[in-house]
Amino acid sequence: VLAVAFLGERLSGRQRIGLVCGFVGVVSAVCSGGLWPPKPTLAAGIVVAGALAWAVGTIVAAGALRNTSHPISLAAWQMTVGAVFLAVISPFGGHGHASSGARDLSLVLLLGVIGSAVPTALFYYALRAGAASEISAWFFLVPIIGVASAWPLLGERLTLPLGVGLLGVSVGLWLVLRQRQRLVGSAPVMP
Repeated sequence: VLAVAFLGERLSGRQRIGLVCGFVGVVSAVCSGGLWPPKPTLAAGIVVAGALAWAVGTIVAAGALRNTSHPISLAAWQMTVGAVFLAVISPFGGHGHASSGARDLSLVLLLGVIGSAVPTALFYYALRAGAASEISAWFFLVPIIGVASAWPLLGERLTLPLGVGLLGVSVGLWLVLRQRQRLVGSAPVMP
């Protein structure tokens, strides 16, 4: 939606329907206590606020990448500014002193590089090559992969609202990303 408003991208009718399906799926997945009336949790609200911040960041990054920025430079600055910001606010979190043993530092480095910097740089390379509205749609896979992982690894249960939500997200993602095929002669052409 933000890519349409700020980057001039266009969504087809099928993609708009997919977007609505995805949003309905997300609402269903994050609401506790049944589908109606919705009762979103504080944790779900925080995640949705994070998703909104990510969307705004995606639009800003896409605009920068289409002008003069390089994906690796942009990712490096994002990681640096984020690390400094977190270092400044961490004493106010009320968790005391962080452990600084070799194991903890190794985990932070691994998560920082493999879990944040590399995926962010790859995301920026994708944003440079494709439409922000389609590239960012892939993030709808996060709840699907999260639930698929939490079910066997953490023993969490798949509830009806969560199942309905995952189905809505899956259908929405398929509708947004599905390529329309037209037949010209005998060969399909991908627009």
